[in-house]
Formats: sequence, structure tokens, C-alpha cells
Amino acid sequence: MAVLTIRSVKGEPLTNTEVDDNFLNLNADVITNASDISTLNTNVSTSASDISTNASDISTNASNISLNNSDIGILTNLSTTAKADLVVAINEVNAAMTANNNLINSKADAIAMAIALGG
Repeated sequence: MAVLTIRSVKGEPLTNTEVDDNFLNLNADVITNASDISTLNTNVSTSASDISTNASDISTNASNISLNNSDIGILTNLSTTAKADLVVAINEVNAAMTANNNLINSKADAIAMAIALGG
């Protein structure tokens, strides 16, 4: 945040140098914030690409785990171990989907912040 000399705090009129310094400090903050927004936009773009890749991976994993009676038999005929393995696989997909949803929400928040900051 820019350091400004304020007349009401100083108790007397500002010198020309103090006024100039106020403008220079404000200008430096604007440049810094513009750079931060540019970096944030790059990060959001990269994250959007990552989200797309994660969504594709989850879709592929869901296809790989899909139940097919010709592949694994009727569920009631599965052994206890096979049922446990299936439950683990389902839980892993659910965890991946939850993580992806959290990532999407955090990136959406970042995009909203960039828009709010004028990015």
C-alpha cells in the first residue's frame, strides 16, 4: 500500500515534493498491482488447463471402473475380497471427484477475485 503524506495528518499544507512523492508512491502501487493481476491471470489460465486435464482423467478412470457383468460377474457372486476392492476403487473415484470439485471452486474464486481487481 502506498505511503502517502496527508495534509490533515501533517497539520499544514504539503510541500511540492510531498505531493510529488504521493503521486510517485501511488503510481508504483498501480504498477505492482497490474503485475500481480497479470501473474494471477497466468496462474488461472494454467489452472483451467489443469482442471480440464483432471476432468479428462476422472472420466477415463470412471470408464475404467465401470461395472460390466461380463467382466466381473454379478455383484452377489463376488468374493468378499473382490467386493472390498470394488468399494476401495469407488471411494478413490469419489475422493478424486471431490478434490477436482474443490480445485474448480478455488480456481473460480481466483477468477472472481481477478475480475473484481480489474484483471
